[in-house]
Amino acid sequence: MNKLRGRQLQILRKILSSSNTRMEDIMKEFDVSKRTVYREIASINEFVKNYNSKIVNKTDGLVIEGNVADIEKLKLDIVGYRSEFETEERRKMILSELLQLNEPVKLEYFSKKFGVTTSTISYDLKELEKWIEKQGLTLITKPGYGVYISGSENSFRKAIANFLYENFDTADLIDFLKTGYLAKNNIEKNIDLRLLNLIDYDTVLKIEKAILKLKSQIDYEIVESSYLGLVVHLALAIKRLQNGETIEMGEDNLQELKKTNEYKFAKKLAKYLQEELDIPIPEDEIGYVTIHLIGAKYRSTTQNYKDKDIEIIARDMIKEAEKIFDVSFSEDEFLEDGLKSHLVPAVYRLEMGLDIRNPLLEDIKTKYPLLFEKSNRVCDVLRKKLNMDIPEDEVGYIAMHFGAALERKKEAAKKYNIMVVCASGIGTSRMLMSKLQMFPQINIVDVTYSIKLKDLKGRDDIDLIVSTIPLDIKDKKVVVVNPLLLKEDVEKLKKALNTDFIMEYGIKKRGGRKLRKRGLSYS
Repeated sequence: MNKLRGRQLQILRKILSSSNTRMEDIMKEFDVSKRTVYREIASINEFVKNYNSKIVNKTDGLVIEGNVADIEKLKLDIVGYRSEFETEERRKMILSELLQLNEPVKLEYFSKKFGVTTSTISYDLKELEKWIEKQGLTLITKPGYGVYISGSENSFRKAIANFLYENFDTADLIDFLKTGYLAKNNIEKNIDLRLLNLIDYDTVLKIEKAILKLKSQIDYEIVESSYLGLVVHLALAIKRLQNGETIEMGEDNLQELKKTNEYKFAKKLAKYLQEELDIPIPEDEIGYVTIHLIGAKYRSTTQNYKDKDIEIIARDMIKEAEKIFDVSFSEDEFLEDGLKSHLVPAVYRLEMGLDIRNPLLEDIKTKYPLLFEKSNRVCDVLRKKLNMDIPEDEVGYIAMHFGAALERKKEAAKKYNIMVVCASGIGTSRMLMSKLQMFPQINIVDVTYSIKLKDLKGRDDIDLIVSTIPLDIKDKKVVVVNPLLLKEDVEKLKKALNTDFIMEYGIKKRGGRKLRKRGLSYS
């Protein structure tokens, strides 16, 4: 049985004890976004399904649906359910502290803090060591002396940033940075929120004030994902500088960066930060800010597209996508322009090792898994060209471009009225219908069995009959297919209707006999 985490247990108890708990109530009590609440409820549902129950969001609030006896058993079990400081959460807190400490700390400190034995803490550290090593850092344990993390300042900063991004929904981080909804007096309300002590909100306000001054002077937009990366970088950098930790950049790299316009802007930003925070910003720090500003470029004009490499990559990706999606994108000018516009800063960010975060990533992967999977294959073009791995956040952005192109194509596509004819058996007809309804150009107007097939002379609303058996019909075009609608059957349909098909790449929901389709939506 899945274990409930601390906040999940509190949410479940709240829903069980009240008949009108709303999403907004949970958001307010735990200071989290709606997306986070949905994610927590999904996890709780994995737990309560063992009681044949489910939490459902209705107009009057969140309710538990299920058999009365099962729900009563759940209520009884929850009373005695012990939510200890869960292992995963405890390890997060240990790691958070270790990343910020300047000196060794003894295991007894963590043992007392979390109410577990030192051997448990020792095991926690062994598990954390795997993650720490991936960040280019080393966990050092000396008996009688303590435990601490060692490594370069650059690795420390990347590790702290990765820790934040891995443990917090990107949308929640953006909310925090933009609105400060986690006020200092609320920061201790639960384990997850306390981790945000890695970022000082007062510092964030001053950083944003400095960036606002700069934005009025630069001639390009800083998009949200790049804005998040820049603010997180600056917030972590300032906290580290205040602790006496400085970062170094190679002299050759620094000299190259000094030749760019972005270095001038970075220098201005450093000046504004010094005025706001009364802390000197070293030249090497200005160099790293320059890299972020270059990566944040997002021009709407075509002047960036003179770079032939970007143009070639975009066109090669579109060619590959046409094979993978089995759709022609040749007439979609928006797709090529959009891809090139995105790839200019994206390629720079990837080559410089800068993080990019996509706040819609989880939504894309959950709602449009096939679109994401196919877009990931399209990104193989980018992987080969750059000879480097492409993170999922970047794949998510590429998926949005191709998803939008598919949506444009879908809107422009003609719809064809189809009659489905099966030999017999409701299972066969449903199987074929579910396959046909993957294509938004197909509108199923009728489903019948061959023995019930009547005269079709008056049926002008039918463009094509799709049947699982041969039919002796003269006045309508008929295509015979396998109920599983194999690839060769799809080709038959395309040929009969003289069109390309665009698949639905979203999750479908069933309601009665009708199939409700969710199209792609980008805001």
